[in-house]
Amino acid sequence: MAKPEKAPLKVGMFTYAFHGGGMEMALLRLGKYLQAQGMDVEITVFSERGAWFDQIGEAGLKSVFLSHSGLETKLQRTFHYLKALTYIFRKKYDVILLNHTRYGQRAVPFLRRFSKTKTVSVLHNTDSSIFEIGLMHASSLDAVVAVGPLVEELAKQWAPHSSIYQIRNGVDLPQTLGLKEERQGKPFTLVFVGRLEHAQKGVFFLPEILETCLKQGLNLRLVIAGTGPDEDELKKLFQEKNLLEAVRFAGSLQTIEVYQLLLSSHVMLMPSFFEGFSVVLLEALVCGCLPLVTRLENITTPVIKDGETGFLIDGNDNIDMFVEKITYLYIHRDLLEKMSRKASHTAAADYSVEAMGKKYKDLILHLVNQR
Repeated sequence: MAKPEKAPLKVGMFTYAFHGGGMEMALLRLGKYLQAQGMDVEITVFSERGAWFDQIGEAGLKSVFLSHSGLETKLQRTFHYLKALTYIFRKKYDVILLNHTRYGQRAVPFLRRFSKTKTVSVLHNTDSSIFEIGLMHASSLDAVVAVGPLVEELAKQWAPHSSIYQIRNGVDLPQTLGLKEERQGKPFTLVFVGRLEHAQKGVFFLPEILETCLKQGLNLRLVIAGTGPDEDELKKLFQEKNLLEAVRFAGSLQTIEVYQLLLSSHVMLMPSFFEGFSVVLLEALVCGCLPLVTRLENITTPVIKDGETGFLIDGNDNIDMFVEKITYLYIHRDLLEKMSRKASHTAAADYSVEAMGKKYKDLILHLVNQR
């Protein structure tokens, strides 16, 4: 008599919102990989739906949204927490990957005590709120994932007794998406891709960088992809400098559109104050769009080989250094092409979705086998 087929492992991926950004892109890629490995994957959003929520279904993954809208009083938020807790227990996940969600984290001690579900907190950047939320119940977590070296180092300081794994984000290769480089014969293009929020991304430095380049006689343009709380103020700064003809706001883009933009752009600007392990930085590299990024120790420094696969800028407000490197690449197109090829080849070897996914799969199987 044939044995009944074993049910697939049930994996829940929790987050507070599904805005467009690196964390969301990493969740989509990981979810698709784990599902292709035979796991039952579901992404649950506990607070804000976000602009990218529909992309979960478009990626072939299951999605659930528990709205947090209108919960203004402590009593209302308590009811939402109880609703979330009931939902989590009813689902009977084998493993939950928690991505910056208070409601998910508050369920961790109860899951530890009253269920067989294993919980993993994934820390996506170095902002203190990531650790405050992600490690609020560190002693009850089964594992912690840090997406980069500095995130891992800080996690060990916050939770010295936790089992911490470093798993770097992975990205799709252009050829797997049926795309190829499209820069030949195109105007010299700078690009910014990310959340339009100055406190993290340093977006208010972009107008001055563009203005200084144009004053030096460089014939180029800037494309900005993304949305965020500082979008209106950023547009105002460009308008005040009479730069609107040289800049295009592309809004929130689908993954394919981001790749197409990077494959047709020459230089990516990333004047961030802080990052975790930037997904868009890896996407730029595999697309051969040379990154000019703030030098962030153990964040951008392990990824960029300065002068070979991009440039590290000493200080995100160092406008002169940004402009100097842009000018250098603008003039020396042969070097730009050489660096572009090296960037794409190096990133393709080191930062694939396959490499990331396998590490998560191994961790999930390890935790489940401990039960």
